[in-house]
Amino acid sequence: MKLRKLLLAAGVMALTTTSCTDLDDHSDYGYAVEPNLTGYITGQQASGANVAWTGTEELGIFVAPAGQGLGSATSVNRHYKSDASGNFTPASESETVAFPGDGSKVDFFAYLPYQATADNGTYLIDVTDQTDPRSIDLLYAKNAKDKSGLTQNVRLGFSHQLTHVVVAIVNDPSITSTAGLTVTLTGTPTTAKYNLANGKITDAGAANDIALQVDNTGVLYTGIAIPAAPSASTTSTAISAEGRSVSAFLAAGATIKLTLNGQEASVALDEVTLKSGDRIILPVRISDDGTNFKAELGKVVEGDWTGDVDAEINYEFPEPGDDLPEETEIFYESMGAESGQKVSANTAISAFTGWDNKDLTFTNVSGGKNLTVRCPASIGFNSIWFPAGINDFSISGFELQGYTKFTLEYQVACNGTGQDIQTMMPALNGVSGTPDSFSFTATNKFSDAVVEIELESGEGTGEIHFTTDASNTKGLRLAKIRLTGHK
Repeated sequence: MKLRKLLLAAGVMALTTTSCTDLDDHSDYGYAVEPNLTGYITGQQASGANVAWTGTEELGIFVAPAGQGLGSATSVNRHYKSDASGNFTPASESETVAFPGDGSKVDFFAYLPYQATADNGTYLIDVTDQTDPRSIDLLYAKNAKDKSGLTQNVRLGFSHQLTHVVVAIVNDPSITSTAGLTVTLTGTPTTAKYNLANGKITDAGAANDIALQVDNTGVLYTGIAIPAAPSASTTSTAISAEGRSVSAFLAAGATIKLTLNGQEASVALDEVTLKSGDRIILPVRISDDGTNFKAELGKVVEGDWTGDVDAEINYEFPEPGDDLPEETEIFYESMGAESGQKVSANTAISAFTGWDNKDLTFTNVSGGKNLTVRCPASIGFNSIWFPAGINDFSISGFELQGYTKFTLEYQVACNGTGQDIQTMMPALNGVSGTPDSFSFTATNKFSDAVVEIELESGEGTGEIHFTTDASNTKGLRLAKIRLTGHK
C-alpha cells in the first residue's frame, strides 16, 4: 500500500507498517486517516448556473486543532479540487490532509477559489475583471468542527462572502432597443483583503468602475462587488462578512452608470447597502424624451444569493408624487401686506418692489396704466387694482414640485355692490378655476375665494393668471394669494 506523510502538531511523524492494513483500521494506524471531503454551496454561483459545482473548482483547506483557530493550523492552505458532485480530492499527493493519529479533534476551514498566496490566512479580493464570475466569487466554509478520524466523512458548507449586484433594465416605450447598452457600477472599491481566520474584509483599495455583464436575456446586468455601506469611507474599518453586516468601504457618490447610443444617464446609490452574501437587485427604468436619455431607480430588492433572477418580475417604480408630502404651500403673496408695507401712491406692477416672493415674476399682461398696486386708506393694506373692463395679471416662475392638484386661495373686493366675484377668473397653466358665486354687498370689503385646479402634469414651472372682462363694470381689488399643492 502507499503511505502518506502526515503533518501533525508535534511535527512530521514517519509511519511504518508490517502489513498492508486498510487506513480505516484504527488498530494498526490509529486515527490518521484521510477525510472524505465533500461540500455544498448555500445558493448558487454568480453565473446563475443551476448546478452549484462544475468540477473545475479549486479550493484551499486549513486544518487546525479544535477550538484553536486557523492561526494554529497544522495543515496550511492545502490545494484541493472538486468534481461536479462536490467531492474534494488533493491537487497532488503532497497536498493531502489527514486526521491526527492520536484521535484528537480538529476544525476545518476552506475557501475558494484557491490562492497559493493565502498561506498566511489572507485572501486577496480583486473584482476588477468581471468576465469570469466564478474566478472572483469568494466562498468560505468553517462549519466542520470537532472532527476526528473516528468519522471520516466531512461535509463543508460554503457561503458567498461578497455581494451579487444585479441591475434589471426596464424599458420605457420611448426606448425601442437596448442594443449596445453598457451598465457600470461606480464608486465602490475593487480590491480588499479577506481574513480567513475571522471572516472580516479589510484594507479596501480605491473606488473603481466595475463593468457589469449582461446575461442572455439582455435585461439583467450582473457583477460581484465588495460589501459596502453608503455612508462610510474607503479606509480601514472592517466588514464582518460572515455576519452579513457592513460597516465600511462605500465611497461617496456610488452610482449605476448607463450608456446607450452615445448618451449617458445614472442613478445614485446613496441609500443602498451591499451586504455580504446577499443578492441585491437594482431595477432601473430607462427612457428618452427625445432630448435626454434618462434613468430612474426603482424599489431595491434584497435577498439571499440563491436561485436564478426572474427577468419577468414586476419591479416597483415611484409614481409622480409618491415622495411628496400630503400638501405643500408653493407660495403666498400678500404684496407686502403681511410685513406692513404700504405704497404711498398708486404703483405700476413693473415698478412695485414690495413683493413677498422676489424670485417670482409679476406681470401686467394686458398693459395699460391702471393695473396697479394701491393702498386706499379705507382698506389699510396693499392690493392690486383691476379697473373696470379687461385686465390680465400674472404670477410666474414657481415650481409645481410634482403636484397635479392645487388649491388657489385669494381675496377680492369690489369698488361697488351687486357685482359677482366670478367676474375675476383665475387660471393655472391654462386650466381655469371658478370660485363659488357671490355678489358683493359692500364696497371695498374683501371676501375669500377658493378654487381647485387639477393639471395633467406636475412637471416644470407654473403660471397663474387673474383676468377680468367686460362683465367687470365696477372694478375689483385682488389681495393675499396662496397656492397649495396636494397629493
